[in-house]
Amino acid sequence: MKKKKRLYPLLSLMLLLPFLLYHGNNALDITTFEIPSDELSGLRILHLSDLHNKSFGKNQEKIIEKINEIKPDLIVFTGDLVDGRRKGHQNALTLMDILSRNYTVYRVNGNHDFGDNGYALKPKLDELHIVTLENACDTYYYNDIPVQIKGVDDPISYDRANREPEFKNSLEILDDTVYNILLSHRPEHFNDYVESGYDLVLTGHAHGGQLRLPMLGGVIAPHQGILPAYDAGAYTSGPTTMIVSRGLGNSLFPFRLFNNPELVVIDFK
Repeated sequence: MKKKKRLYPLLSLMLLLPFLLYHGNNALDITTFEIPSDELSGLRILHLSDLHNKSFGKNQEKIIEKINEIKPDLIVFTGDLVDGRRKGHQNALTLMDILSRNYTVYRVNGNHDFGDNGYALKPKLDELHIVTLENACDTYYYNDIPVQIKGVDDPISYDRANREPEFKNSLEILDDTVYNILLSHRPEHFNDYVESGYDLVLTGHAHGGQLRLPMLGGVIAPHQGILPAYDAGAYTSGPTTMIVSRGLGNSLFPFRLFNNPELVVIDFK
């Protein structure tokens, strides 16, 4: 009898696990951060990352409905629209096609975007007037107030021998008299972003640590390893705030646990 009682918690977990895995990979969280600003008060940015060509319902209707409820002024995507380990980019294209009809959309390339899927998708995104910032800067105007948005390619795009210095050089700010936003795929370069003097940095790549545990946070992240320092949320040093999205999809490890896909809303107030 005692043995059977001991089995009850295990059996309960086994029955609950499929629900937890489905919910953890498909239920969309909305996380809001407030940035103090008098000049840009009222500006709302939606930050998306790491789709990995995931589908959220037919024609991406589940995520589109959430985004339309948020009503952002602009949308930024910080890399990995597609997945380098799987074929296809139709889900990514569908999402960006629908978003481009109603919103200004900026994006940068993540490490998975440098592959056959990403290369095939890029010209189609250009046709949709998605602004891909490849080590480039663009000026976005909010109520006639200029905001410099710089986007840098993932470090994987550089030759291995010169990767670190070239990536740091790409972070140069063109005009430090205006508000500067950086779109970059990887959060582990936080100190470089701070050193470059950005006001706001938006990143992804860590997938929220894939599995999140109470008090510990994310368990493992690419290029950061076990218990990553920058897995999700906001990190501030001096005038620089970096916000790390938990992302939308998965790659090598196919499941999330206690780590729902995330839409990040940034409100300037």
